[in-house]
Amino acid sequence: MEENFLGRQIAKLRFQKGLSQESLAEKAEVSLQALAAWEDGTASPNANELARLCTALSVSADKLLGTPAAPAKTQPANTQQLYTHLTERPISAADTFKKWLVVFAVFTGIDFLLTLILPLESDSLFYSLFSLAYSVVALGSYIMFLVSKQPSENRGLWILFIVLLAASFFASILFSILALTGLNLQGLIVWLFILLGLDIAYEILAPFAFKRTEESDRVRVLYFVLIALRFMLSFCSVFVSAVFAYKFLTAAASALNTVLLFVLSLCVDFKTETVSYKSKHPPRY
Repeated sequence: MEENFLGRQIAKLRFQKGLSQESLAEKAEVSLQALAAWEDGTASPNANELARLCTALSVSADKLLGTPAAPAKTQPANTQQLYTHLTERPISAADTFKKWLVVFAVFTGIDFLLTLILPLESDSLFYSLFSLAYSVVALGSYIMFLVSKQPSENRGLWILFIVLLAASFFASILFSILALTGLNLQGLIVWLFILLGLDIAYEILAPFAFKRTEESDRVRVLYFVLIALRFMLSFCSVFVSAVFAYKFLTAAASALNTVLLFVLSLCVDFKTETVSYKSKHPPRY
């Protein structure tokens, strides 16, 4: 099939119907920018948008997609005509993200136990290597989240979320380097509040930076409750004097990161791709 066949077909059928881009966009209930991108070949409609295009242009999906139909004269009498159906499914990165999230949860559980068991200032090589691996898994999980989830139409919010998330990771790395060179108590507290502030900022912004799911309102309530709980745990850990209490509060606050990422993934939609399949039943648009 020729390059950008779908875009050329949309434009051809639109001209045949005597419709402008504005008129067709209005009939198909899509934005003018989206329709122009489809005709240019810089973007593709999803299954629902294709269905509305078929209705607006009064054509079948076979004609819009250029699917050749078998000649009626040569078709055996016992063979039924097959119709093209369109559907949407999450992109492959969605499954990859779910696997990363499972690994992230396992590492979080191990880190929680090690934090409680090991001394407060442990110089164990094993724990150092584990912490490095844990950081890599956490970073990988967030990267796969960004790759697999559908950004909001407000790209400004999405870009701001990326900036805050990157700032949080870089600040964590810088804090680790400064901690090795030595920080006084006042400097430690200042850095902890900087890190906490960045974390809270991107976590609050996250549900608004991505496309919402149908049940996001109920899940969001739980998400923001967990953010408040993590803030309280982190805040209290700075001021407790008992070593075990400090370790427990710190480990619990860290463990909530994984829970927050999981709940956040329920709030926002995965990116989807349009796939077609054949059926003897005609599509219902």
